[in-house]
Amino acid sequence: VLDPPPVCSADLILCRNMLIYFDEAANRRAQENLVSALRSGGVLVLGPADAPRTNGALEPIGTHSATVYLKTAEVA
Repeated sequence: VLDPPPVCSADLILCRNMLIYFDEAANRRAQENLVSALRSGGVLVLGPADAPRTNGALEPIGTHSATVYLKTAEVA
């Protein structure tokens, strides 16, 4: 997740309970890579302790059992 994504236009990415082990810079880079691998309208599922660190690219989707974000914009 710290390298540029090998795919793009993914509909769904699941990344739970991993980012909590990264420092802030690595966490931000990993999240940017995950978001860039999603298509617009794609869904990113993070662990409950992972706050999104990509400004304006993700919109939370209300669920009771997961932390889910919808990609809303292309990230440069």
